[in-house]
Amino acid sequence: MRRKVDQEGYLIIDHRASPGISKEQAKALWKAGHPVIAVPEGTFLEMPTLTCGHCGTARRKNRFRIRERGHCRKCDHYICDWCQIKYRMTDECLTKTKRLDLVGQAIKRLGII
Repeated sequence: MRRKVDQEGYLIIDHRASPGISKEQAKALWKAGHPVIAVPEGTFLEMPTLTCGHCGTARRKNRFRIRERGHCRKCDHYICDWCQIKYRMTDECLTKTKRLDLVGQAIKRLGII
């Protein structure tokens, strides 16, 4: 049986030998639409990540989160908040691989390739 911790990835940002990103720079980039983590010069950051089993997006794990994380019982993977909403509405497990297969079948049916 798999453990949920086994599904976690991790993000490493190593600025021990680089100028890094200050809080001010990170705020400016965030306002411009680029989500950036402030990691100043001479520091090292390591944090867990979760990848959604349905859409494939990777997110930083918020250790202060109180509500439960989304989980698909059919594919036994974490799912992001948006996919959890879809899953609860339709009760359909639609992973990224299944979506790509459906698109491939539609392309073959239409005779595009």
